[in-house]
Amino acid sequence: MKNKLMIAASFLLLSSCTKGINNHGFNFENTDFESIKVAETSRLDVKNMLGSPTSESSFGPKKYYYISYKTESVAFLEPKQLEQKVLTIVFNHDDIVSDIEQLTLDDANKVIFAEHKTEIKGNTLSPLQQIMSNVGKFNKNKR
Repeated sequence: MKNKLMIAASFLLLSSCTKGINNHGFNFENTDFESIKVAETSRLDVKNMLGSPTSESSFGPKKYYYISYKTESVAFLEPKQLEQKVLTIVFNHDDIVSDIEQLTLDDANKVIFAEHKTEIKGNTLSPLQQIMSNVGKFNKNKR
């Protein structure tokens, strides 16, 4: 009986460690990119063919970004990014496609964030300065 219970418990624990593949963003699988022609296809045609972009440029030349990525997660561990695709479509001032670029995870730039903080002088008070700064701030009612 103990052996069966141990086998069942270990089976439940091991089954929770299965890998999960998650797809996020734009679906590149069923998309025909060859129908988008540089210097021919309009911005409205691109939107009708591919749908709304994942992101659009806020400044500079008008650009549509279609972004997709695939991750693998195992139990409680940090998900690992397996694949990333970015389709960038650039439009000229007449809203006609001027450039198409496809990027993958290999083209991505790794950004390393700084760990240190910038201290702003003049905003920090020691405990003694905080206590002493309150002395004399209270006004007595003047009659």
